[in-house]
Amino acid sequence: MFLKTYGVKQLKTHRRWRNGFLQAILLVSLTCVFATYSCSYLRIPLEDEDIYDRLPDWAFNVLKDKIWILKTELEELDTQMKIPFYLRDQKLPKPPKAPFDPRLTLAFYYDYISNNADSIHSIGLPFHWADWVDMPVIDDYILDDELSKTTCEMLDQRRLVRQLCINPFKPECYGAKDPNEFCRDVSSNVTGLGFEINAFPGRLTLESAVLFGRNYLYTLAPNPTSIVFLTSDGSYHYPVETQKESLLTGKIVPQFFERNPGARYINTLETFNELQETVSQSTVTPFAPYQKTLEHSDFTITASEELSRLELKRQEVPLNRHEEMFLDGLKISISTELAPDKYFYEAQVFDTNECAHYDWRFFSGFKSANKSSANSFSRLLRTWLSFTRKHGLNTWLAHGTLLAWHFNGMVFPWDDDADVQMPIKDLQELALRFNQSLIVENGEEGFGRYFLDCGTFITSRESTNGNNNIDARFIDVDTGLYIDITGLAVSHEKAQDRFQKDVASVWFEDTMKDANTALQLYNCRNRHFARLSELSPLRKTYFEGEVAYIPSQYQTLLTNEYNEKALTDYHYGGVVFVEQLRSWTSEDHLRFFLRFPKEWDMYYGPDREHTRKLMPPVVFQAGLTDQEVETILNFNETNITELLHQDELLLEYALTKELTGLHAEEIEAYACQKSTEAFLRQYRDFPPHRVEPFLNRMRLSKETFKTRVQKFQKKFLSSSYFSFPFTL
Repeated sequence: MFLKTYGVKQLKTHRRWRNGFLQAILLVSLTCVFATYSCSYLRIPLEDEDIYDRLPDWAFNVLKDKIWILKTELEELDTQMKIPFYLRDQKLPKPPKAPFDPRLTLAFYYDYISNNADSIHSIGLPFHWADWVDMPVIDDYILDDELSKTTCEMLDQRRLVRQLCINPFKPECYGAKDPNEFCRDVSSNVTGLGFEINAFPGRLTLESAVLFGRNYLYTLAPNPTSIVFLTSDGSYHYPVETQKESLLTGKIVPQFFERNPGARYINTLETFNELQETVSQSTVTPFAPYQKTLEHSDFTITASEELSRLELKRQEVPLNRHEEMFLDGLKISISTELAPDKYFYEAQVFDTNECAHYDWRFFSGFKSANKSSANSFSRLLRTWLSFTRKHGLNTWLAHGTLLAWHFNGMVFPWDDDADVQMPIKDLQELALRFNQSLIVENGEEGFGRYFLDCGTFITSRESTNGNNNIDARFIDVDTGLYIDITGLAVSHEKAQDRFQKDVASVWFEDTMKDANTALQLYNCRNRHFARLSELSPLRKTYFEGEVAYIPSQYQTLLTNEYNEKALTDYHYGGVVFVEQLRSWTSEDHLRFFLRFPKEWDMYYGPDREHTRKLMPPVVFQAGLTDQEVETILNFNETNITELLHQDELLLEYALTKELTGLHAEEIEAYACQKSTEAFLRQYRDFPPHRVEPFLNRMRLSKETFKTRVQKFQKKFLSSSYFSFPFTL
């Protein structure tokens, strides 16, 4: 009965929802949305409380080994770190590199800022990428005597094409480069490595793609310009020193032990809370208005004016690094406006295009559409939305991300990228204040670190040579996954066909840009157009539990970009949107459930450990038929209850029902031409509904920081660096 009780306490009221709110209603008819907005077209699914009440005790009891997935908020027990030997004893020689754990890095930085906040603004924070990104492959190359002698010639990938590609002539097999184009040999006495990656390395093996990106970060990648530490109410924003300085060799750890002699532990949550108590944080817009009105001036670029302003300012006072970088970027952008070089590069691996949505520098391996990638993607989006809101920057969901929001307020489970848009004025402000910054997730929620990289060619608002359709990226440094950020501006681009009648009405304008200005028509460099009236006012909503904004006429934008069926297409690419659960569910589960009900009961019943041994093999045929999909869309209470006997579906439902319930009511209000302001006003934002990604990876790998330090100790002692007696 423990988990049944726990289910009532955690599952049934997981982040408790107000009574009567979960009358979740979803759209079925597009007519309801775009034409009559008649509430009679809405399909009423089951109440969440009824679903829980109908589940038997054993459905909760079998979750005893998985209930940790529901623990999505941090506790001090999660963040208690034993300080490893090589940091505790300041007299011992330091290893060239050490095992990584973001909790340790963040704990030391929070403590350092608490005690040095005033001076940091002038001198900057110490930094080394090895303290912020996991680089076990670099450990191997440094500590292994043979690997440390690796040279660029030994890393030539061109000879591998025919070995790794079944068809060496397909696009996924092109692009291997001469090592001299991206690599240089160095003395291993400098970094412990025999080579340095100094440019995008082209197409590689999977192992080399991870190695080369980590090598670049460890050796030659510039430090971030600044670090932004987010909090619940605001942020801390500090410049970073230009020279590399790690925790192993820098001043942060010695200063900690000067204040805490003999300390053996440090706690990330404790130091974060101490920071907030000790140092005032900046707060721009902690609360989000229900609507944001955009102006035409937000979409007109002022690059020449900004260039003049910064040059005049530089004559009077020194510019900061952000301003210098922005000024240099403007000059380059203006000089190469028609034929800019490609700025962003994605990882490229032989014989696959799966890595097309990973930044090459931070690529750590494929993250297929599973719970692990969902955790990372959710935190990535939440942090972007929190960061922009707290710094007064306008942004809204776009393209497939906006379509995903429409269904249940969450990302599509199969997505491997996300899209947001900004007015060019806000994009310019983003680049000027935060380009090349590291954004750290709210320390009360997790340990995420995200690199903001703004492209150089901001003045060019036409597609030109197509190399730079994306203006900026918000990149997860743990995985390389990113959010594409595009700016909308008035430009010389010819508008899409749907606007041509309107363009003809202003034929008297001298140029296409004049016509677009008259029509208040804006585009990104990938030729996606929108009117001011389709965008403004932006409407407040929630996406992945964080405050977000959507365009005022989001339905119009989506149906024009995709088609009229896109908003009601509940069957896509091997998944089905089960309305009663408000989630996308794998065809595999649904085929099993529909076609083999007896076997389903055996496999997911109360005696599953015994009955699974007696089950005959189950053979799945091809995808769901149209009739089966229609059956799923009309599931009754009994169907849903039996479907939730499956562990993953029940856990996913428990994690997301609160957010998707809010979203369902929101969509109902839009369909019935009602304002959503009244019930959105009472919510600020929600805690994460996904388990912390680093803690999740650590649990799945069954590896702790202590075990990593122990493995490192063995490698270190067997290396040629030195050996001496020490204990953990």
